[in-house]
Amino acid sequence: MNKLVTKNQLIRLYHALVSRLNMNDDARMGVLTAFGVESSKELTVDQLQELCKLLKQQLNSDSDKWRKRVLASIYGYLQLTGRGANTDYVKAIAIRSAGEYGSFNQIPVSKLKTLYYAFLDKQKVLKRTGELMNEDLDLIQFKN
Repeated sequence: MNKLVTKNQLIRLYHALVSRLNMNDDARMGVLTAFGVESSKELTVDQLQELCKLLKQQLNSDSDKWRKRVLASIYGYLQLTGRGANTDYVKAIAIRSAGEYGSFNQIPVSKLKTLYYAFLDKQKVLKRTGELMNEDLDLIQFKN
């Protein structure tokens, strides 16, 4: 009975990981086909453990990629505003911007993506407004 509970828990973990990785039906079927099955229920406990381990590694590499992107986008924004920063300061900005997370590594990938695009947008706005101000200054100098 304990092995059945473990298998059910692993199946739930498998589905949670697949969901967090945003895998479509074709990708899921590709993974299952690699194990020679058509359903996660047909996998053995050992196969489920191996599969979950592989999916966790993929999830971790994906989150590392987004963490680096967030840091770079915040650094870029701070550089445009003329402020220098160290990594701890940039991580603190990310944590404050993300909301209720205690550390940078606790921020989920979905929130990291939101932060990344938000700080990229802030950079674009800052560049656009700076260009507009330069055009206005050129116009004022031309009139004088």
